[in-house]
Amino acid sequence: MKLDNEAPANSNHAPDSEFDYLVPGPARDAALAGHPLTLDEQMLQTDGIHMAHSLVSRGIRFRKYGVAFVCTPRIGKTWAIDALIAMLKVDNPNMPVFSTEAMQHDDPTEKALWTDILSSVGHLKGGTAAEQKAVLRDLIVSSAQMHDEKLVVMFVDEAQNWGSRHWRYIKGLVNLLRNRPYRIRVLVVSFGQSHLLRVREEITTLSDGGEDLLARFLRNIQEFPAIQNADELKGILAQMDDPELTEYPDHSGVCYTRFFMPLAYAAGWRLESHYKDIWKAFGAVRKNKGQVTMLHLMNLLRELFFTGQDGAEFTVSLPMWKKALSETYEEQDA
Repeated sequence: MKLDNEAPANSNHAPDSEFDYLVPGPARDAALAGHPLTLDEQMLQTDGIHMAHSLVSRGIRFRKYGVAFVCTPRIGKTWAIDALIAMLKVDNPNMPVFSTEAMQHDDPTEKALWTDILSSVGHLKGGTAAEQKAVLRDLIVSSAQMHDEKLVVMFVDEAQNWGSRHWRYIKGLVNLLRNRPYRIRVLVVSFGQSHLLRVREEITTLSDGGEDLLARFLRNIQEFPAIQNADELKGILAQMDDPELTEYPDHSGVCYTRFFMPLAYAAGWRLESHYKDIWKAFGAVRKNKGQVTMLHLMNLLRELFFTGQDGAEFTVSLPMWKKALSETYEEQDA
């Protein structure tokens, strides 16, 4: 989709001669290929991220065993986990943080669980379930002891794929690490789709140990929200315009908006100024599409940045936002 624009790009004028990646050429092509928006690895703050960070930080402070979140499909669970990991690394650079994805198996054995987790952290080993559990235990212990830490955080994506059997195995590992000689507390931070609530209900029916599993890991499952209102959207877009919050390449002082639209940015164009139109554009499709998620917003912005024609007079009207948004919905629903 090509965004209409009367002002042609001025390819003969570099908006900043210091940065050759802001003008067409091999340097820009290389930088574009590794851009966080190209790779869908952007780190942006939302109200949901701040809420989740607060709860995870509280879990760390009070040495809890579990914090859990439930969210709708395509809301951006993996993106949220990556953002939280980055924030925790700022809070405590030495604290070990692991991340895994809960997988579905026809035969959900203990060995399959440890294999999945070890594979996620790049330490896939053969052997029996007990041997693989020992490998994971030693990995966690060595990571903690390396920095003299007594707490480790493990994020679990797609946590709805784990049933009561999996949580019993996780409880066993957590207990093993909590006791002597290790004395290491593991905080499990789970993100799952709505089925995670049904998993919790199934655990309540267990006659042996169900209450303990809930108390540790799944008692209070918080809803991870989508973008709630225009003011939150404005704040997200403002980050795109701010080199202190979205800088690429590192140490360049170039924000995301300037990287993709250097001529327009130099002329004063900012994404933040379009928040009302973007929110209106989302309102036109929310009746059928539901919540405004980060996935939808990032797809829309990529559509703008990759197909819009940069120039000093660049602008985007509400009809153009609606057209771009409708095409991104069609692509992701295909």
